[in-house]
Amino acid sequence: MRIIVNHLTRMQPGYICVAGVDVSSGQHVRPVLRGRLTTDLLTLDGGPFDIASLVEYSFAQIFGPALRSFRRGCVVDLEQGRASLGCLIPAVAPRLYVNEHGKTRALITDGTFTLDLSVTDLRLCDTDHRTPKRALVERIDAQMRSGVGVILSVGLARPWRHPDDTAERHWLQVNNIHLEDGAVWLLE
Repeated sequence: MRIIVNHLTRMQPGYICVAGVDVSSGQHVRPVLRGRLTTDLLTLDGGPFDIASLVEYSFAQIFGPALRSFRRGCVVDLEQGRASLGCLIPAVAPRLYVNEHGKTRALITDGTFTLDLSVTDLRLCDTDHRTPKRALVERIDAQMRSGVGVILSVGLARPWRHPDDTAERHWLQVNNIHLEDGAVWLLE
C-alpha cells in the first residue's frame, strides 16, 4: 500500500501520529507499529514521514527488515523483528478460502509480498478449533471481493519448525479479519 501523508501530529515529546491517503483507494490510513510512533520516523531523522511524503506501507513497515519471504509466506527468525503484531489494510482485497487440508487460508498482496497465509481467526472455526465454518469463510470472502473494506490483524506465530526446514521460525499469519461493514462481528 502506498499513502501520501496528509496528517502529521505532535504528541507527547518524542512521539508523533501519522495518517495519509491510500493512493489507490482514496481512503485515509493511519500507520500503526507496535507501540507509539516515535519522532525518529520523521524525514528529518532519516525516517519516511513528512507532509506530502509518499510512503510504502506494507508488512515490512509493520515487522521491519527481518521479515522475509519463505515458501508461500513470510517468516522472522527467532529474536528478530520490530514487532510481533500489527494491522494491515491490504492494497487488493484478500481471498479467503479453505485449502485441500481443511485449513483456512488467505491470499494477500501488500504491493511487495504476495502471500498465502494461515488464518487463525477463532470466529472462522467450530468449537473444536480445527474445523472451518465453510459457509462463514465463503461469506466473508464474498464480502471482501465485493469491495467491503477490510483491516487484517496480522501477527507472528510462536516459533515453529516446518517439517522440511532445519530451524524454528516465527511465521506470519492472519489473526483476525475486520470488515468495514461489521468490524466487530462476533462468534456465531
